Amino acid sequence: MGSSYYPYNVWGDEAKGIYVVRLAPFKNGVEAQWVGDGEQFEVVVSSDGKAVRTVVTTEKKVKIEGLEENTEYSLKVVCAQTASGERLFRTGDYLGKVVNYLHPQDLCYSFSGRYVATPSIVRFRNALYVSMDVFRGADQRGAFNLTLLYRSEDDGESWEYVADIVPCFWGTLFVAGDKLCILGVDSEAGSLVVMESKDGMNWSDPTYLLYGCGTCVGCGMHKTATPYCEKDGKIYFALEYGGHGVKRFDTLAATLDLSKDVCEKSAWTFSKRRMIEFEWGGDKNIRFAIEGNMVERGGELFILSRFAYQRALMLKFDPKEIEKTPEFYKVIDFRAGHCKFFVQKAAEGLYYAMGNTGCYPRHVIELYCSKDLEHWETLGVLEDISALSVEEDGVQYPSFIIEDGQFKTVLRNALNGAHTFHDSNAIVFKKYPVPNRE
Repeated sequence: MGSSYYPYNVWGDEAKGIYVVRLAPFKNGVEAQWVGDGEQFEVVVSSDGKAVRTVVTTEKKVKIEGLEENTEYSLKVVCAQTASGERLFRTGDYLGKVVNYLHPQDLCYSFSGRYVATPSIVRFRNALYVSMDVFRGADQRGAFNLTLLYRSEDDGESWEYVADIVPCFWGTLFVAGDKLCILGVDSEAGSLVVMESKDGMNWSDPTYLLYGCGTCVGCGMHKTATPYCEKDGKIYFALEYGGHGVKRFDTLAATLDLSKDVCEKSAWTFSKRRMIEFEWGGDKNIRFAIEGNMVERGGELFILSRFAYQRALMLKFDPKEIEKTPEFYKVIDFRAGHCKFFVQKAAEGLYYAMGNTGCYPRHVIELYCSKDLEHWETLGVLEDISALSVEEDGVQYPSFIIEDGQFKTVLRNALNGAHTFHDSNAIVFKKYPVPNRE
């Protein structure tokens, strides 16, 4: 099985037998999926310790409607003498189709964390795949090492659990030849790892590419689900190396040679690291530029990174000299430059971006367009939850692909009783139309 699990069991938990692997609450109900042996299952939904709904099914998934809106519930699945652990959820509006949900008090993934984040989306073999990791808050313990994978075969109308991937955090899904792949780290500020799968369910062991300390106190690899660029038989990624403890994040580029196997270390080449200079105008207390987008323009490659309030940093990377340090190009005006944003080049040559108008609060996501990567026009608001709590609610960290005249987007949402605006409890899928720019 390598680094693929169905699901991952902490040693000593193997006897549970039934595992609820997907929860997706909506306004007045919930969808659930589980794994485990059995021919008939009893799904029990409770409120305040009392069963309010029981459904019997021969399938390993269920949709339960008719629950109260904005209400706390628990769910468990029973088969003969075997029962799943109790899972918690809260009904409500989650601004899209919930791919997966994790209640902040649900400890089922506490070895890694209690909140879902880092949504990445890709199409592989006519299906959409979405990954997300599980992280902890600053006041909690957790390894930051679990990624959950889901699939939709009906263009996002419904989702199903595929596998757990361990160790993997901050993963970016991508396709190389006939394989689905993920590039991530083995923990926060940890080592860079890559894994591959032929079917999305069975994953290879990780290949360790670059090493880090695995703690924010020192230096390690940093990344998130940001765009990569495929060009001339190679795939290019933007990365960072550093940490908040050392108050420094250097930018570097990774190049994958598609003529070789993704999990061969010889397939990967890394540039030298570019230190972020204070005189470029960013944060005066930390050499900060993170979550870089690798984007092509006129045969040249640029890394657009989160940098400062309404400003993004542009570094230039030479695909002909892939071990060379990325060069400073310029700092551009960009409304979403101070929070994680996502850039994609459309077929007609235009560039589109999504991001938050503020890092605090994270209440508004806008759509932007550019012809040259340097001058950006605001096209409109995609999501606005300004009426909600600054501290408790957020919609953030979009990732998308462009297909069929649509942005097929995954969002990290903190809504309906999330721990904080940052500590998200749901990853949702949503489609937005691509504007007609003719």
